[in-house]
Amino acid sequence: MITTLYWYEVLVARRHLKRGLVLALNVDEATQELLARFKPAIVLSLRVVPKWLSGFLRQTPLVGATLSEKDLAPIMRQLALLLKAGVPVDECMANLVSDAAEAKNERAGHVLRRMSADLQGGLQISAAMAKQPDSFPEMVRCLAVVGDQTGLIDESLMEAADHLEKSLKLKSNFKQALIYPIFTFGAMFGAAAFWIIYVVPNMAALFKQMNVKLPPLTVATMAAAEWISQYYGLVFSVTAALLVAHVLTWRSRAGYRLGWLKALGRVPVVKDLLLMSTLSVIFQNLKVLYGRGIDLVTALNITQESVTNEWHLSRFKTVTAQIVQGYTLSDAFRACKMFPNVAVTIVSAGERSGTLDNQFAYLANHYAEKLDALTSRLSEIIKPLIVVVAGGFFIFMIVALLLPVYDLVKQTMATMR
Repeated sequence: MITTLYWYEVLVARRHLKRGLVLALNVDEATQELLARFKPAIVLSLRVVPKWLSGFLRQTPLVGATLSEKDLAPIMRQLALLLKAGVPVDECMANLVSDAAEAKNERAGHVLRRMSADLQGGLQISAAMAKQPDSFPEMVRCLAVVGDQTGLIDESLMEAADHLEKSLKLKSNFKQALIYPIFTFGAMFGAAAFWIIYVVPNMAALFKQMNVKLPPLTVATMAAAEWISQYYGLVFSVTAALLVAHVLTWRSRAGYRLGWLKALGRVPVVKDLLLMSTLSVIFQNLKVLYGRGIDLVTALNITQESVTNEWHLSRFKTVTAQIVQGYTLSDAFRACKMFPNVAVTIVSAGERSGTLDNQFAYLANHYAEKLDALTSRLSEIIKPLIVVVAGGFFIFMIVALLLPVYDLVKQTMATMR
């Protein structure tokens, strides 16, 4: 289920005109949401926000009706604990809404209040979640459906919380591996900007005043620095425009993203990092879904939503198509040419022995550990690379600028003698 973002105009109490944004599955649900939010009210108009603008607005506080994984994981865990303790669902929701209010988390409060109203209206937890698919991923909704059907909703929600927390941990480890190089390269660019804008022009003025014959490398460096310092506003504007254009094109053009991901998939270390990340997500999802008794095709379809690398996703989609045609999972994995031979062999063994759920669990842990090891190794690889780049930059500056100064001092000392 996909929600739509609407721009609304509502007349409240026949006097006040309210405008804003609302997320809903359809026009009828949007109307009901607005009538419940503004009492008494008349909905004057509902207009669908264009897709390109909707994607941007959903990431801003203007919509304010979606939960991130970071907010959702503790909510699922707390709800599971309360239900396991035998607390009635209405009281559980009241506790969650109260906690959201104390934490001043307006998004969580909004989502939980809607969910609480749906539960009081007689809906099951899975059905209430299904009405807010932007806040509750399909993985969580599917586990909730299984929990409602089996009467083990507390266990299903706890498993959903565990899954979300593992997903957050993977993302956090990846980000931490990038913090050091980003900070270091930022400091390097700052130092380079200081040299180009302040140090080099002053040294160039000194050389001109002394009428010194300079080597070609020094002349070229000073000319480049002079041009950058003269047009640094233009350089900054063009760089910022290119970055903005890249971000906007990345978000709006699937072909552009696919091209970049294909290119990154050929870089030695990055290739392994991206693949391990995707495999970890795939097998973690299959472990949870298939282990809960969800059929393989449904589990694969839901897993597709969690694969963010579109190059890997385009290949992974062929797996589901082949399963539908009657292929075994191991054959589909082999034909996909994305899964390592060891993974295909283990899945094949699981199919023969009827222990596919156990094999998914083993592979999920295996690739999660490999990803952790790879991110740790990546930071160790990047550190000497940064030292080499930084050292190369300063050696270049010494050769281009400081050696002529040294020669100038030597000539001056010889003249004084």
